[in-house]
Amino acid sequence: MRNNIVTIQGVVGAVDWDAAGKVAMVSILTKTDEEYLVVDNEEGNELLAREGEEVKATGIVSESESNEISLIVYTYEALDDDLVGEDDKEDDSQDDDDDGPDDEDNEEDYDYKDYDYGDYNKGYKY
Repeated sequence: MRNNIVTIQGVVGAVDWDAAGKVAMVSILTKTDEEYLVVDNEEGNELLAREGEEVKATGIVSESESNEISLIVYTYEALDDDLVGEDDKEDDSQDDDDDGPDDEDNEEDYDYKDYDYGDYNKGYKY
């Protein structure tokens, strides 16, 4: 189906739990009822703690042979700021690392082709 960079907005929801009942996998459900399974990476794992919150996420989307849509999240922004405590808010003004775009204005500066996908793309068609 697709293998391109997208920005989506939706609500984070749990789709799998570990043996202790802790959220182990989440998806983002958009207003158009598209569900994007969030791939297990650093940014994706941060979304585990944001179940029930609305986010805007940017990453690579792909579809498996079983028609599941997955998203490798590179960046995200929590849109429910009133639910985030003052200690949880990030200050991106001092973010000088080169690990990806810090906001929408410089997304074109990050070369997603150099990202190490590891085993994320196994079983996905492009």
